[in-house]
Amino acid sequence: MKNLKELSFFPISIGFLAATGFCFNLNTAKAASLLTTISLPGRAFEVEVNPNTNTIYATNGITPFVTSTAAVIDGSTNFIIDSIEVGQGSQGIDLDFDTNKIYVVNVNSQTVSVIDELTNSVLDTIPGLEFKPRLIGVNPITNKIYVSNNGNGSGTNISVINADNNNITNTITTGLGPSDIAINPLKNTIYVTNQTDNTVSVIDGNSETVIATIPVGGRPLNAWVDIDKNQIYISNFLDDTISIIDGFNNQVIETLPLSINTGPRRIDINPNLNRLYVAGAGNNTLTVIDRDTNKVIQTLGVGDTPTGLVVNSVTGLIYVANLEGRSISVVTDSAKAIPESDLTISFLLIGTLGTILRFTRRRGV
Repeated sequence: MKNLKELSFFPISIGFLAATGFCFNLNTAKAASLLTTISLPGRAFEVEVNPNTNTIYATNGITPFVTSTAAVIDGSTNFIIDSIEVGQGSQGIDLDFDTNKIYVVNVNSQTVSVIDELTNSVLDTIPGLEFKPRLIGVNPITNKIYVSNNGNGSGTNISVINADNNNITNTITTGLGPSDIAINPLKNTIYVTNQTDNTVSVIDGNSETVIATIPVGGRPLNAWVDIDKNQIYISNFLDDTISIIDGFNNQVIETLPLSINTGPRRIDINPNLNRLYVAGAGNNTLTVIDRDTNKVIQTLGVGDTPTGLVVNSVTGLIYVANLEGRSISVVTDSAKAIPESDLTISFLLIGTLGTILRFTRRRGV
């Protein structure tokens, strides 16, 4: 065993560096890192994944008023294996794992393409949506589909589609500029972000009526539901914040600040690491948040204007759709990160330890 004289150099040196303000990262392995980038022929708006087949699907607007596709990517190779032609200006996408169907919203065609996941072929095209439909949510329990009729921020409703026959069965009035749709299938509750009047409409799926309207931050664009905790996460684009809503009382219980100009868009989590990921379209980043503390633990650069994001719950890989970058960033996350505030405390403790050991050495212990 080394004596105190031999051990003294390291803590004294660390203490000196900490005391003089020299900064280095104790977290030698970053939480998240860029694994690869998949190039697409057009603008990548949204991305989804089937963790059972390890297949990724990305809406890909090649020529908005002529051709749009859903790119099919093999998650084991990160190669594009197919390209499914859909309507004009494809944006929103969602999957129904029970029926093996993919639903794509075509903004300029004002339609939804219904795709057979087993054959990668279009089964049906649902017409009759209102001006500029945007995003989509599927409830696999009730077999209903909800599409936001955004109207370039001036729309006021969402369409309800019966997935059994692909017919529009109802239109539900929401706030102004409905954008994203998130669903708690266990409670049959639908949450709609209204980007123009800065609210979230809460809809009872049984009665198909709005039961609450919740004020949130500036220009709420996307939403994600934690079914286990019955909490809803809302990304506020203009405020650079995330609002957390309690699904039991429909109240905002916490607001998480992000870096200035983050421009948060799509949200998803890794349940195994208990981390929240936020696509930052304003500063081309992926923000990693520890859900135990609700602290930002890392900001990682990705492609140009990331708007879509999804986590493969089996592999843990994160897929970020970069709109203007025309690409998908593939990110891995496995290491334990240390929040910046904890790093500061660690430096202070190490500096204190160095002082104590120096004092101990002088006393001849």
